[in-house]
Amino acid sequence: MSSRVGSLKIYTETKKDKIEELPAKSTRYRAVESIIDLGLSVLETPEGRESLVNVAVATITQRREKKKHHLYGNHSLDDMPMWINEFLTRLRGSFPDIYIVKMEGEGMAIKYEWGDDMASYYPKSAAELRLNRTILHNIIGAESQAGSHSYDMFRFQMVVTVAHEIIHFLIGYLTGKKQPHTPPEVSLAPYGTMVTGESGRYWESLLLGGVVEFYEDSRDPLGNMQAGTPYLIADGRKSAPARLISTNYVNEFLSGNFSFPIRTSSTTKPTTRSELRKISRETSALRRGRNATTNTSPGRPSTSFTERSDPAASYGGMFQEGEASGTGTASSSSAYSRALCRLR
Repeated sequence: MSSRVGSLKIYTETKKDKIEELPAKSTRYRAVESIIDLGLSVLETPEGRESLVNVAVATITQRREKKKHHLYGNHSLDDMPMWINEFLTRLRGSFPDIYIVKMEGEGMAIKYEWGDDMASYYPKSAAELRLNRTILHNIIGAESQAGSHSYDMFRFQMVVTVAHEIIHFLIGYLTGKKQPHTPPEVSLAPYGTMVTGESGRYWESLLLGGVVEFYEDSRDPLGNMQAGTPYLIADGRKSAPARLISTNYVNEFLSGNFSFPIRTSSTTKPTTRSELRKISRETSALRRGRNATTNTSPGRPSTSFTERSDPAASYGGMFQEGEASGTGTASSSSAYSRALCRLR
């Protein structure tokens, strides 16, 4: 099989708490590959590249002002588009390994201390990506249903998730360290803290026009397994305006016909996050309690992890990029399996 994403390796947990690599011709592999391809494609558009440049420039500007570590050296910020192009080229050619695991959120970026020269960036040594096993299982199930609304919504949700997590990879690309805090200025209210920002949400606001959240449809026969209804919400506040995302937009997006910001329904009255939560639940809350989140990086303890999920429900409206200290550079499915067994 000729992969659209170079050197893509995808691993999944088995019932015996072991990790196995998915065959490239398997249904799950193809489903994940398609999502990664689309996530990269979003960022490879002119608008996507510009949004990455803006995130990177804001990050380096703040780190320079505060004399914090970074790898950009004395390069002119005008050269950032070149470095972003290189970042995307390397991701497309050698994407970090992917692990399909039990977790609450949709996805999680795991970053490692990988080096001190951006020109030597190798994505597989710098990061890995965790994706929600339940959601991917539901995507496979929904695909078999002709004209399934849930299939498209699950895929849209996960493509946005992958693009969001790649922004965290970008911070690692710019810093190389195991604890590369995003500057608090690189965030979207009220995500982040006084110490660290939230680059993924910052990026969503720049390119998408807000954060994407899915809310329960009580009429959906899939119940707790549903994708939900997508809304574009201005920021993380409870009072933030929320608008239903156009179904036609989602269809165009999934066909690779990208336009930004996200287009919302012109026939549905805007609401707010707090009003939505009076009548519905954010779909990550439906999964919470059924899936245990793995918050450490098995086999590679020198990590920084960031999970795209519902911050207001989990953290009282505040979300920060987590850090786990330590050292270690092993990267293999066997190392992952051994550590996973120890965790459980």
